[in-house]
Amino acid sequence: MKRIVSALLISFLFCVSLSACGTVFHYDITSTPNKTTIKVMNASNDTYAESGIISIGKNKTITVTSSLEKGELQIGFASALDLSGADDKDDYEIIDLEAMVNVKPGDVEELHLEKGDYVLQLLAVGDTNGTVTIDIK
Repeated sequence: MKRIVSALLISFLFCVSLSACGTVFHYDITSTPNKTTIKVMNASNDTYAESGIISIGKNKTITVTSSLEKGELQIGFASALDLSGADDKDDYEIIDLEAMVNVKPGDVEELHLEKGDYVLQLLAVGDTNGTVTIDIK
């Protein structure tokens, strides 16, 4: 009997450990110096993510264009201190939330931010799917 209980317990723990490895990523964020593309892949309500550092130059306009198919994406522009070194490419400290926009399918928003480094804080509102592009001009 002890062997059966032990075998069941080991099987259960094995299954639990395998299920934890099946992490699903809901955001694919790619950036170039003047453009960031956020692909939202079936994110449920309150699914959160952060981008790496994006730099915004002086007198630049930020245009957020939504090609979402459904849902809404809340994008926070948080000023950040870049702590990256040679070994660590994505190390930063959030200083303050400077601006926030919510975009739905077909929305286009413009904003102006001070020159500096920023991290995008992303939050799905409702079940969200599609692409959002951020152009810096």
